Amino acid sequence: MDPVKVSLFASKIAELRNHFVFSVTSWIRSPERNADVGGLPTSKHLTGLGIDIVPEDPHQKNDLFALIKTLGLHFLDEGDHIHIQD
Repeated sequence: MDPVKVSLFASKIAELRNHFVFSVTSWIRSPERNADVGGLPTSKHLTGLGIDIVPEDPHQKNDLFALIKTLGLHFLDEGDHIHIQD
């Protein structure tokens, strides 16, 4: 895990939090936990560069997605949560 990259990623997540209310359901995972939840062996959760969130207001998803892109991050709407990664 690269602490500088994780810190930069965390600052981008904090910027999202300044604009949207959401719950974090998963962030940094151990290899064991990652395997238990069916995560890929190359999951960004293993390096602290992947996070799963659930927005409080699902009607704001498009605005949230736009800011994620502006911050240079990638996302996948997985239905019950949004996976964001560097």
